[in-house]
Amino acid sequence: MNRRIPVRAQLEKRIRRHKTRADLQEKFEGLVKLSRSLSDKPQRYVRENMTEEERVIFDILTRPGPESSAAARDAGKTVSRELLAKLKPLLVVDWRQKSSARSQVKVVRK
Repeated sequence: MNRRIPVRAQLEKRIRRHKTRADLQEKFEGLVKLSRSLSDKPQRYVRENMTEEERVIFDILTRPGPESSAAARDAGKTVSRELLAKLKPLLVVDWRQKSSARSQVKVVRK
């Protein structure tokens, strides 16, 4: 029976055997930290009950800035959703190149 040993335990075992491999511990901890930061982002969208696109607009509108109240955050989410709904049909490939698309985006901004 082949029992699976956690990576951290395997790493510690190898470092005990070969002290020169202590650099592996630093690299491993960096990977763990990176992995945790990457997995936090998708959870943030779910936690905020927003799509990734809505969240991007929300972040642009609210950063940098002080922490806001729950009511202000809800209002910001509503504005983000409405703005995305208005902009999405207008943003076509090369929208900056086409004068009609640029004009429509400017109208929505006002």
